[in-house]
Amino acid sequence: MKKRRLMLCSLVSLIMVFVMAVPMTVSAATVREAGDAAALTKAITDAQDGDTIKLTASITASITIPAGKNITLDLNGMTLTNADGSHTITNNGILTIKGEGTVDNVTHARGALVNHGNATINGGTFTRSAEKSTSATNSGGNSWYVIDNQGTLTVNSGTVKNTSKFSSLLRNMNGTLNVNGGTFENDFIALKNDDNAIMNITAGTIKSSEQAVQNWSTLNAKGGQFEGNVYTWSYDDNGKQFSGNTTISGSAVINGDVAAIQYGGATAVSKVEIKGGTVNGTIEKAEYASNGYQVVKPDATTTSISVSGGTFAKEPADEFIAQDKVAIKFKRGENEKYYIGTEQEIQEIANSAESGDLIDVIKGSVNLTIKTPGVTVGNNGATVTVNNQELKDGTTLTTPEKAEPTNPSQKPADNAKTDNNVKTGDDFNLFAVGGVALAAIIAMAAVAITGRRHRQR
Repeated sequence: MKKRRLMLCSLVSLIMVFVMAVPMTVSAATVREAGDAAALTKAITDAQDGDTIKLTASITASITIPAGKNITLDLNGMTLTNADGSHTITNNGILTIKGEGTVDNVTHARGALVNHGNATINGGTFTRSAEKSTSATNSGGNSWYVIDNQGTLTVNSGTVKNTSKFSSLLRNMNGTLNVNGGTFENDFIALKNDDNAIMNITAGTIKSSEQAVQNWSTLNAKGGQFEGNVYTWSYDDNGKQFSGNTTISGSAVINGDVAAIQYGGATAVSKVEIKGGTVNGTIEKAEYASNGYQVVKPDATTTSISVSGGTFAKEPADEFIAQDKVAIKFKRGENEKYYIGTEQEIQEIANSAESGDLIDVIKGSVNLTIKTPGVTVGNNGATVTVNNQELKDGTTLTTPEKAEPTNPSQKPADNAKTDNNVKTGDDFNLFAVGGVALAAIIAMAAVAITGRRHRQR
């Protein structure tokens, strides 16, 4: 036992020596508090990689995060307002903003956040509280973007809002914007995706009385709720052609119109591809010139729209629907929606049908199996088979109601005469069987006793 204890103590000692010999290469991040402009500036200067700067009071100051710095700014319920006619926050390094609180800018042509590095927003409210614009042509002497991104910006939560009627809420130019949450609200354009920019939206709410998104480059909308129009543009910049490309899919919900627009006689083609999601407005091609916004025919070659999936409040033009897809109108009572997808996806929609529902196939080829009675399927210019029955163009078929079960006939045995000679087992003699069993037990006991006596002799 003593040897075992000695060996254990030696092992523990070796482990302690080894641990103490390993140099401490990771140091704990420091929280630096700032209650005024001077303290905030000094905290940024002194900050080490990964440090957090926590506001302890509302401050009027304009700050710059240098390249090479990795800092977290905790608003801590306070307000940071710009000074000296500058942007409130200019980021050239790596910056994370968190906590409740406000980042404000009150100067004309200046923003609450201008990002040239890598920035992440995990909370807070960003605004321009002194916004004075009155229309799309009048800045009122004080208007600009709340956020201008020319680096990589990720928004996970928080609020970006303004009342501008002259400037977009957030401009993404030569950068990448990832929206994974948060709320964006403006009286004009909410999100402007400018030259050479990528915008990825997976969640969040984007509100605008005009355009929720104005896309001049690349937009991937896989989620999120858009309260406003989503417009994709092409344009000519002194002979150089630019075209926007938009993809809508997943769980994205557009409570507005979706349009591909040619601006000012550009030869480049703006493109919209809808693979999923929900569109509750119209889908249209348009041109914008001296006479303003004008809808053009669906077959116009200046713009391109392809719909291969999704849910729609209004029927998409036949020219927009992908050739290999199926389009249906699904009506339940006074409510109707349009669905576009593969045969399998349309079958899944049909599986949800109830008695009284109408499924009108308006394009494509589909073979449906519908087990629910009372569902009406119509063929409106497509190729349709329902429950192995071909449905001609212009006709309908309603799945039959289930037949009511009838009362079963009486059992034949109930009508048969009783046969007294049939052995049913009811005459089983319990006493006879019991007697035989008792006799067997007595015999076994006798044999046992005899055998014991024989062994005793």
